[in-house]
Amino acid sequence: MASWIPIGPGPIINGQAEGIEAPEGKNPVSGCIVDIAPLLATRYYNGNANVIYAAAANGGVWKTTNAMASTPHWIPLTDFALPSLSLGSIAISPVRKKTIFAAAGRFSSCDFDGGWRFGIARSDDEGQTWTTLGVELSDQDIRRVLPTERSSGDVVLAAAGRFSSCDFDGGWRFGIARSDDEGQTWTTLGVELSDQDICRVLPTERSSGDVILAAASQGLYRSVDNGARFDPVTAGLRGIGVSDLVADPAIAERFYVAIEGIIYISNDFGEAWSDVSSEALRSQSSDRILLSVHNNGTGSHAVYAMVNRQGHLANVYRSVDQCRNWTVLGVPPEIFPGGAASLHGAIAADPGEKGIVYVAGDRQEKPPEGETENSNGAKDYSGNIFRFVDDKKGKWENLVMRGANHTSPHADSRRLVFDANGDLLYACDGGIFKLKAVSDHRLRQWVSINGNLSPTEAHSAAFDPVSELALSGNQDTGTSVQSLIKNVIWNEVISGDGADVAVDADQHVHVGTSIRYWGYPELEWFNRTIYDASNKMMEHAVLQLKIVSGPGAGKTLPGFDRNIQFYCPFALNRLEPRRMLIGTRYIYESTDYGDSLLNLGFIGSSVGDQLGNNPISYGAKNFDGTSNAGAFFVGAGTNLWHRSADGNAVVAVRFPGGRIRAVVMNRICATQVFVLDANNHVFASSDAGTTWIELTANLGILTKSARTMELINLGQGLDDTILVIGGEGGVWKMDHPATSGATWGPVASGLPRALIYDIRYNQEYDLLLAGTLGRGVWTLKDCIRRGAAKPFQFVTDRTPAERVPGIPTEPSRVASF
Repeated sequence: MASWIPIGPGPIINGQAEGIEAPEGKNPVSGCIVDIAPLLATRYYNGNANVIYAAAANGGVWKTTNAMASTPHWIPLTDFALPSLSLGSIAISPVRKKTIFAAAGRFSSCDFDGGWRFGIARSDDEGQTWTTLGVELSDQDIRRVLPTERSSGDVVLAAAGRFSSCDFDGGWRFGIARSDDEGQTWTTLGVELSDQDICRVLPTERSSGDVILAAASQGLYRSVDNGARFDPVTAGLRGIGVSDLVADPAIAERFYVAIEGIIYISNDFGEAWSDVSSEALRSQSSDRILLSVHNNGTGSHAVYAMVNRQGHLANVYRSVDQCRNWTVLGVPPEIFPGGAASLHGAIAADPGEKGIVYVAGDRQEKPPEGETENSNGAKDYSGNIFRFVDDKKGKWENLVMRGANHTSPHADSRRLVFDANGDLLYACDGGIFKLKAVSDHRLRQWVSINGNLSPTEAHSAAFDPVSELALSGNQDTGTSVQSLIKNVIWNEVISGDGADVAVDADQHVHVGTSIRYWGYPELEWFNRTIYDASNKMMEHAVLQLKIVSGPGAGKTLPGFDRNIQFYCPFALNRLEPRRMLIGTRYIYESTDYGDSLLNLGFIGSSVGDQLGNNPISYGAKNFDGTSNAGAFFVGAGTNLWHRSADGNAVVAVRFPGGRIRAVVMNRICATQVFVLDANNHVFASSDAGTTWIELTANLGILTKSARTMELINLGQGLDDTILVIGGEGGVWKMDHPATSGATWGPVASGLPRALIYDIRYNQEYDLLLAGTLGRGVWTLKDCIRRGAAKPFQFVTDRTPAERVPGIPTEPSRVASF
C-alpha cells in the first residue's frame, strides 16, 4: 500500500511576525500552539532549557530537545498514538520528568473546531508511547491538566471548560476530575461543578488534609475531602463570575481570586476571603481580570492584576503588601487592538524580580493613515507584548519592534512562561517564540523556535499542475505556497487568515500559466494571480464581483449580500475554469473569472454546514460525451439545489439526508451526484436526485466526522469510479460505489489522525492532496493509476512565491461560521 507524505508547511516563512531572522527564512510561523511545557527544575529533577513539549490546537503533542538551537528540531509524538490531535493542555509530572500528560479539547480559532475529545493521555517515556486514560472525561474540553506531587506524583487533576467570559457551546462539562493512579482511572469530583466552565483548579496540602479550590463559571468552590464534595465559597465573596484564581507560590495557605471585577485574598486555604480591591480598581467595572504572583520565598512578594474590559486592557495594578494597597501601573499602548481580550491575553510575573511583570495582547495596531508603521515601529499585525519595570522611572517597556531590536512574534497570545534559563517563551496562534536577553534592551530580541514545527490548520488546499506546487488557505497563518528545494518550508503570500484556495490550470486557454484564487475571509481582497511554470508571478487582480443581473444588480457582492460566511464557499468550473460559482444564501455565477456575477436567486439557507465546507460541484459532461459546463449541484442546509444546464432553472431536488457538507458530481455524467451530510451519511443518485441509494455502509465505524469528498474516474463507465472521503482520523475510499455491498477502506497508510478538511485529486499526476486542520498538507502519489501518471517531484527548481502586491495585510481573527 502507498503511504501519505507530509509536504508542509513546516514552517511558513515571511509570516506575520517581524524582523525575525532564522536559517529557514525570515519571520517563520507555524500554527496554533495552545500550551507549552518547558522542562523546569523541581525538587525531584533538574531543568533543561533545551527540552520543551508543545500542545497544538489540532496538531497533537510535539517535543524538542534542542530548543536553544538556531533551528530547533521538533518531533510529532502523537500522530498515530492518540485517537485525536485536538488538545487543550500539556504538562510534565513534577515528580517524574519522563511522565507527560496531554489533555484533549477544542480550542482552535477556527470556530473551536476539532477532532474527538478523548480525555487524558499519559506517556511514561518522554512521549515515545502513550496510553489513553480516563474515558470518563471523553467528549470534554479539558482546559488544564495538573499533575501534582501528592502520593509521589500519583495524583492528577483535570479541569473542563472553555473561556468563562465567552459564550461557546462545548456540550456537557464534568467540572473537576481526580486520578490517584497517574491517570489510569478518574473520579468526577463534586457533582456541584458539573456543566460549568472551570477556569482554574488549585490543590494544596494542609496538616488536616488536602484542599482543592475550583474557579467555575458559577462561582468559587472548595473541597476539604479530596474532591468528594465541593461547596460554594461564600464567606467574604460576592458574585459568581470567576475570571482567575492563583496561588501564592511560596505560601501554601494563601490564594487570590478575581470575581466580577473584584479581587479577594484568603490566608486560610480558601475558607474565608477578604475584598482587597481598591476604589480605583473597583471603578474599572472589569469583565475579566487575570492574576499573577511573584514570591521567591525570600521576602520578595508582588501580586499583579491585569484588568480587561469590553475586549481591551483597562489597567494593570500591583500590590507588594498582600493587597492592602494597590499601585496603578497604568496601561501600555493598546495591546488589544483586535478587541480580543476575552479570548487572548496573558500575564506573567517575573520569577526573579518582584518589580517586573509581563503582559501580552492580541496584535499590533494598524499604522495611521498614510504611514507605513505604527507607534511601536510595527508594519504588520504581529504580536503585542510589554513589561512593567519598577525602576526609578517606573514605566512600561515595549518588548516588540522598537523595544526588541525591531523584532516581534506572531499575534494572538496563548501562553507566557519562562524556560529553565529564565528566557520568556510565548505561545500563540502562529507557533512558539522566545525573547532573549529580556532585561537588556540593547541585546533583547525575539527568535523563532518554530523550527520544523508543522501544526498548520490548512482548511483548504490545492495543487497547481503547471508549476507542480501545492498551496493552502490556513487559519491564523495566511495563504501559503510551497517554497524552493526544501518542500516542507512554504512562503506566505497573503497574511492573516487565508480563505479557500483554487487553481485554474486550463492549458487550452492560457498555455504555460496558471491562475490561483485566494484572499481574505468574507471575500475581502478576493484575488486571482497568474503564475508561470517556474512559479513567477506574472500579474494579479482583485475580483470585481459586480452583480450584473438578478437581485443586487449594479452592486458588488459584498456591498449587497450580508450573508457571506467567514470562509465563503466557491468553486471553479471543472470544464471551463474561467467560470465560477459562489455560495451564500444566494448562488452567484461568473463566466469571466469572477469580475461580473449573475445572481441566480435566493436559496434560504447558507451554502455549507457553517463549518467552512464547500458543497459545490460545477461543470461535467453528459453521459453521451457532450460538454455541460452549466450543470451544477449546490448544498445549502438540508436542501440540494440543481441546474441541469445553462439557461435552465435552479431547482431544489429531494434529498433524504441531513445538513449537507460535501457534494461531487461525476465528471462524465452530469446527472450522477454524491452527497455527504453532517450525520456521516453518504448518498448517491444517478438521475439528478429523483432516486437515491445510501452508501454509508461502515463509514461510521471509521470516523466520527466526515468532512470532504472527491470522486475519481478510472474509465468511461458510470461505476468505473472511486469515491474518496476525508474526515476525522483519515481518508477512506469506496471502489465502484454503485456496486451493491461496497464498503469503505483506507486509501493508504501514514496519515496522522488529524481532521481532514479538504481533499483534491489531480488525474494527470495521479495525486491526492489532503488539507488537514492541524497537520498541514499531505500528498499521496501513484495511488490509483500506478505507473500511468505523469512523474514529478515536489519543488526542486521553482522560484519562491512572493507576497501578492496590492493586498493590504490584515489581522487574524477567530473564525465564526
